[in-house]
Amino acid sequence: MKRLLLVLLGILFMTSMAFAGTDNRTIIDAVTLKAAPTSATSVSVYMQDNKKSAFFVAYDETETSGTVVAAVSSEVSYDNTNWLATNVYDNAGTTTAQTGEVITTDGWYYFWLTPDLLTPYARVKVACTGCNASDTVVTSVYEVANK
Repeated sequence: MKRLLLVLLGILFMTSMAFAGTDNRTIIDAVTLKAAPTSATSVSVYMQDNKKSAFFVAYDETETSGTVVAAVSSEVSYDNTNWLATNVYDNAGTTTAQTGEVITTDGWYYFWLTPDLLTPYARVKVACTGCNASDTVVTSVYEVANK
């Protein structure tokens, strides 16, 4: 009887690990923003099962003659069709909601959505200003979700 109980507890423990944890995925994969396209929108992310969702934006600019910047923003949807802009929190102003961020130097930008959002879908937009044939931005966006 003890052996059966231990086996059942072991199975319960192993299956509970399969349903919890962190989910990482690429939602924009190394898109080059230039004269066309000047912006990229991620695939939609289903967040209904997430306790918390955060996003990492990689930014790498090539600038030859002008000033290049990228504006990062987030949108949410209740039906994966109608999208509304939403505020985010980032590592620069963690207690104040931001409408987005303008990135001007190579590196990473990190932000998260409030866990109080009841919308099941989200997506990220990256728009380049000053991009042309020689002044470009390469961007990738990654979603990290705690289930």
